[in-house]
Amino acid sequence: MIFEQTSFDALKGIYIDSKYISPDETISQDIVYTFMLELVQLNCILEKPVIDELCKLSSVEGMIILTQYLTIIKESLGHRVNYEPMYPNFPLQVMNATNLELFTNAILHYYSCGTWKPVYIKEKRVELDEESTLVKLKLISLDDLKQYFIKLISSKTGIPLNYDTFIKQGITEGWFDIYSAQFAEIPFRETSCKLAVECLKQGKDIAYFVKTTTDVLRIMAVYSGRSADLKRVVKFKSMKRKERRLLVSLLESVISIEDVKRHTSIWIRAFHCLHVGEYRGKVNEIATRFRNENNVPTKNSKLYQAIEKGETDFAVGILKNLPSMFARCLDKLLRDASDEKTLAEFTKISQSVESKILLQALGHFKGSDKVSKRTVFADKKLIMIEKKESQNALSSSITTKVINTIRHALIEKYKSLNHFTTDSKVYISKEVEGILLPMQLNTGSNSNKRSIARGSRIITDELDINKNFIRFFIHWIGRDIDLSGVFLHEDLETRSVINYTNLKEGYAVHSGDLTNAPAPDGASEFIDIDIDKALNAGYRFVQMDVRVYSGPTFVEHEQCFGGYMMRQDQLAGEVFEPSTVRVKMDLTSETKEISPFVFDLKTKELIWMDVPKNPKVYCPNNVNNNLEKIKETLKACLELPLIKVNMKELMELHVIAAGATIVDTREDANFVVGLGEGDLDVYDFATINSKWI
Repeated sequence: MIFEQTSFDALKGIYIDSKYISPDETISQDIVYTFMLELVQLNCILEKPVIDELCKLSSVEGMIILTQYLTIIKESLGHRVNYEPMYPNFPLQVMNATNLELFTNAILHYYSCGTWKPVYIKEKRVELDEESTLVKLKLISLDDLKQYFIKLISSKTGIPLNYDTFIKQGITEGWFDIYSAQFAEIPFRETSCKLAVECLKQGKDIAYFVKTTTDVLRIMAVYSGRSADLKRVVKFKSMKRKERRLLVSLLESVISIEDVKRHTSIWIRAFHCLHVGEYRGKVNEIATRFRNENNVPTKNSKLYQAIEKGETDFAVGILKNLPSMFARCLDKLLRDASDEKTLAEFTKISQSVESKILLQALGHFKGSDKVSKRTVFADKKLIMIEKKESQNALSSSITTKVINTIRHALIEKYKSLNHFTTDSKVYISKEVEGILLPMQLNTGSNSNKRSIARGSRIITDELDINKNFIRFFIHWIGRDIDLSGVFLHEDLETRSVINYTNLKEGYAVHSGDLTNAPAPDGASEFIDIDIDKALNAGYRFVQMDVRVYSGPTFVEHEQCFGGYMMRQDQLAGEVFEPSTVRVKMDLTSETKEISPFVFDLKTKELIWMDVPKNPKVYCPNNVNNNLEKIKETLKACLELPLIKVNMKELMELHVIAAGATIVDTREDANFVVGLGEGDLDVYDFATINSKWI
């Protein structure tokens, strides 16, 4: 079901394997029509080519295929589990309950270690009658999947973890051979190393993947079941002698002291794992040096010292031959320089810098005077970088010149891509402006919304814009996980919390705290937010927060997912209605807390966060003890559009490069850039990262 899953998740379509097509005994059309009716309840409809192809399925396998697709689509909405909140008549039951009743039930539940729950008769609910936008599912061919595989591995940034299985299957199918025949290398090294490990396990040659010293280290890390980002010291898995010999021989041809020094502590372990003492050559010599010397000098040591000391002319003399590194150091160099000579030297080599790095630099400089602190989301931690008091300021004139230099370099690079012509008339929908470039997508949470960048703003669908209720939900199997809603004023200072310590306010209500979620049914929690009442209470934002109060990390739970629904009538329909689900995400990070998203109640926009974090170790893991960190995280996400390039800005660069025209209406356009639709769908990170960045 790997191809079927990817067809729906990534391509919004249906893939039907030709081996299930029968020329004789075909499936009943009544069964196909029943399948179509069930899909409508899940907000999906089929295009005619899909219906025609489904009617050709054999009578034997046809039912199996349709059932499998229903399972995939239901799972994308969280519709395959039994939702039983503590209070079955939520939300009205909690709103009408006295504080004494709620407190007594909670104490008894905690005292029984989560095994006791109050017994109430479930009342009949008013039938749900609300419109939702329907998703058209198209027919996906094997060639479409093959092309998507090539797009994925052509991406200039990381690929979300949920595509790893598809990539492995693509290698098994031989699709990588098609890619390697056309391209000299894979742009993103971490992706390259993932593919190398799969090829190594399948007994295939991996010389194609090894271009640098660090590639070998990443391959060893992925082989050992660790991340290729090398952010932590890796405990390497024992390798076969044949595999060790292969890696050492590949390392011999690319090893450099500079690369080894970047990850000295990891390399010392790696050399031991590879048994490099059994071989003669540069690898053994360099390994011996790093074991015996405390600080091995490199060719770049003088460069780093010059940058640190502010010796700009000397540093620029070296960096002229290292374009991408020049771009990364440009801010520091310009602050230390007393004239515009540094910028002039950078301008000469700017078109040699990777476009991805130029875009990152463009975002950095356009926001250089707009935020007081820079934020880095690194290794499940929020790192705030403050400007040094002694740091020289960049003048607005220099900043403007840098931005113009970078834009010009990008435009010149994009001229060769030929995405548009002078006759192209491009319409960029208003939803696109809030979507940031799809970089750093590998977060550890899989969403039914195709991957978008942290800090992006998603405008509410036109059918939901007048709906007044947001319903957060989580479901899990395992120990004690808590769902919370954190309400913040526009200044982010005044806050209110809806969680197990405070089940209701005038603008929000919680379904009750469950502390035990045994298999197979698990447990569920919900929070309802009345948008109008929350605004009247002075709140601008409400952030969804999920935490493991006690127990293992999210990824170690048998199951854990969450999301939100949009409702017009708070009391209509079941507590969980799949047709009202707008986002469902599997929580699979190696952490015990995550902030999936925040709602801007005023603009009715969803701000994507997906920030996994590690909790404080010296107090209970709840939002009450982490409000300051929550505020800092939200503030950082709100500021990301100031220091990142958005999709509209990227499209404008391509339009200028081609001499095309941007038009104001969809009707006048021959190329549409949209969210979830159009000739370029900005949800399609694979196409953007492989062809447009």
